[in-house]
Amino acid sequence: MRFVRILGVMVCLAGMVQSASAGSDVTLFRLYMLDGSVLTSYGEFARVNDSVVFSMPVGGKPEQPRIQVTSVNAALVDWPRTEKYSASARFQRYAETRGEEDFRILSNEVAVALNDIALSSNRQQALSLAESVRRTVADWPRTHYGYRQNDVREILSVLDQAISSLRVAAGATSVAPSSMPARSVRASPSAPRPTFSGG
Repeated sequence: MRFVRILGVMVCLAGMVQSASAGSDVTLFRLYMLDGSVLTSYGEFARVNDSVVFSMPVGGKPEQPRIQVTSVNAALVDWPRTEKYSASARFQRYAETRGEEDFRILSNEVAVALNDIALSSNRQQALSLAESVRRTVADWPRTHYGYRQNDVREILSVLDQAISSLRVAAGATSVAPSSMPARSVRASPSAPRPTFSGG
């Protein structure tokens, strides 16, 4: 069963070899080993039982790398360092591709909701809408790699003020909403992106 699982993952990763030849833009990850060596993974690696399966660039040009699917013993990997770098790499990738567009969509949704709240004659309904929007905004950094979380805190501050006013208008005692679940993910300047040499 263990062999079948590993084989299945390797088959899936092998499909990346074809996409690599098309010059696809893929994030490079690092596997930091306990012996001090570092392995480059072309795209995400997969941990299967006691093995780590990944696609390793072994030459070629950056836009058309040659890829070899391989595996290493998971016990030989420095996981805290590897996972820290992986989180940084994902954050950088997200920030460069979809981050701004996703944040723009969030901002627009909040603006529409605040407008609906201001125009609503039903204060209890408006309060429910404001609290629902706040929950969505509070959870946004967790599901978006911590992107622009300081701006998200500012949005939450505006929503908190609206919720407090609505609670007073509804006859309830103003109670501060629960704090935002924070997730701080930062690109590490000490861990530059991996590269590979052509050959």
